[in-house]
Formats: sequence, C-alpha cells, structure tokens
Amino acid sequence: MYSEALSYPEIMLPALSDPQKGLEVVQQWVNERHAEDLYLDFKQKDKADVGAANINDKRQYAKAISGFANSDGGFLVWGVVAGREGNDAESPDVARSLKPITSAKTFCADLNATTLNATKPVVAGVRNILIPDPTAAESGFIVTYVPASTNPPYRAELDNNNRFYKRAGSSFYPMEPFDIRDVVFRFRYPKVSVEVLADRLTDLHSLSGDLGPDDPRFSLRLEVTNHGPSVLRDYKVEIVMLHRLVLTEPDPGLGWNVDGPFREQGMEMSSWSLFTGAFEPVRYYVYPGDRRSLPPASGIGSFHFGFPLAAWYASHLGNLPVVCRLYGVDMPRIEAKTTLEAMIADRWF
Repeated sequence: MYSEALSYPEIMLPALSDPQKGLEVVQQWVNERHAEDLYLDFKQKDKADVGAANINDKRQYAKAISGFANSDGGFLVWGVVAGREGNDAESPDVARSLKPITSAKTFCADLNATTLNATKPVVAGVRNILIPDPTAAESGFIVTYVPASTNPPYRAELDNNNRFYKRAGSSFYPMEPFDIRDVVFRFRYPKVSVEVLADRLTDLHSLSGDLGPDDPRFSLRLEVTNHGPSVLRDYKVEIVMLHRLVLTEPDPGLGWNVDGPFREQGMEMSSWSLFTGAFEPVRYYVYPGDRRSLPPASGIGSFHFGFPLAAWYASHLGNLPVVCRLYGVDMPRIEAKTTLEAMIADRWF
C-alpha cells in the first residue's frame, strides 16, 4: 500500500552525509555483518591502492546506478569487503571487513566525472559522499547515493552491453522486456491507499435482524486516497470476510439436535457457539457508481458499502480478518488487511 513515508535511502542519507556519523554507520554494518539487500550493496575498488577509477570500477558504478534508479534507490558503499557466510548459495553477501581506498578524494572525483556518462539518460540526484579514514591520511570510503528516479528506465553504459539493470534482493540483474515495461509505467500508476473503517449506525429503522434496538451496529466504510500522479479510473472494490458458519455436525457435548432447514441452509453466526462448523469466506463487490474516478490530490473518496455489522458479531469474532482489495485501470492491485476488532476500536459507544 502506498505510503508517503521516506524510503530507507532517504532516511539514512543525512547520517551518511556527515563524515563522523557516516564512518560509524559503515563500521556498524561491518560489526553486525549487515547483509546486502534491496537498498544496500558493498563493493571493493578494483585496485584499492590506486586512487584513479579504472574501467572495472566505472562499469560497476554504471551498473549500480542503473539498477538502483530502476528500482527504489539505494547505496553503493565502496571500501567494504563482502561475502557469503556458510555454504548456502542462496544467502546474501554480508559486510565482513573494511578495505579503505587510497587517495579516496581522487576516486570520488573520478566517480563524479563518470556520472554523466554512466547511464542513458543521466540519473539526476546521484551523489558520491567521501568518508575519510581517520587511521590513514588521504584514504577513506565512498558512499554512492542513487535516488529512485521518476523517469525510468535507465541503461547502464561503459561496457555493460547496453543493458538495463534492476535491483532484486541483494543483486543486480539484466532486465527482461516485462521488467522494462513495468518500470516505464510504474510512475504513471495512481498511488492509492485504502482504509476500511466501521461507523456506528444510528438509523435503527434501516436495520433488520434479531438484535434489539439498543444493540449497537456498524456499517463498513471504505476510504480511498489518490496521492497521484494520475487519475484512479473505473475501480472496483472486493471485500472478503468470514461471514457465515457452515454447519457440519452438531456438537454432541451440547446435546443439540439439528434437523430440517437448519441443516440444509447452514446456521447464521448467532448460533456459531452451539455447533461444530467452518467459516465460509464471503466476497462483496462494490462499484462506486458515478464516482468511478478519483483525481490526484483531490482528498479522500469515501463511501459506505455492504451491510450492517452487528456489534455482537464483532465482539465475539473481532480477531477475524477483513481483506479489502481495490482494482483500477492501469495499476497494480491494492490490498489492505484489518480485523473487525481493529475497525471498531474506540467506536463502540
């Protein structure tokens, strides 16, 4: 589900931009055997005792910029030895030791000069951060920050065989045609968040059922927010709840005999505690009618849907899941999960 929260690279960038704090972070990654992941890659300079970047360094640099920019951004940390622990070929590389770069300023300057030729098109916002090594003059580490770009795909140049790369797990891989198609349209999707809430009903004349007029009831409400950049069009909503207890056999310990239409039709939730049964998922499909589009930055599209929800039902089965799925045109499915108990918290009275 879409969130306006900062990404991991954006959260870590201020600390890594400070020489002292940045060194502490890099050292901590080594001490903790931090694994490479979606946002973090450790790299040694091809010849650590030579300040100038050679063709292998530039090739790795271009590959990382392409891969991170086509994904969700990340850091390439130069001057850290990484490798697998154990014999598991599927395990990621972890930071094992520091290997500072001699003449780190020269290397940082070479990387900066290479940025304009590293990818096509150029990735805006790439930064190379110099972290001096206090134990040796002129040596240090370089942290390359690559933001998640808004105009992918980006092709890696500098002898990378004209490939587009993407970050997956702890490695970069050449993108397939479907990967390229996905990143091209990724930033054109509506960025949508959904939330399922419960509102207490006060119009008792609209209710039906066996509960009395003093029993609180709730109707479900879906709030859809479109953060942009495109219009959410022709969407529908699917709600999945465990709504009915399907009768299998009476519980012999209760001494109940069930025959006739009850056995044929199944028992409603109000009798769930008396019989042995199984929960049946029930799906509700909601089409908002004329309000089938939601422009970006237009606030919240909110509407009620479905059925009254009895408070008794929620109090006895409050930990059962409620799953909401939203489908729209030219966008991936959005899913939100909650429980009845969570929805009616602080709304009971």
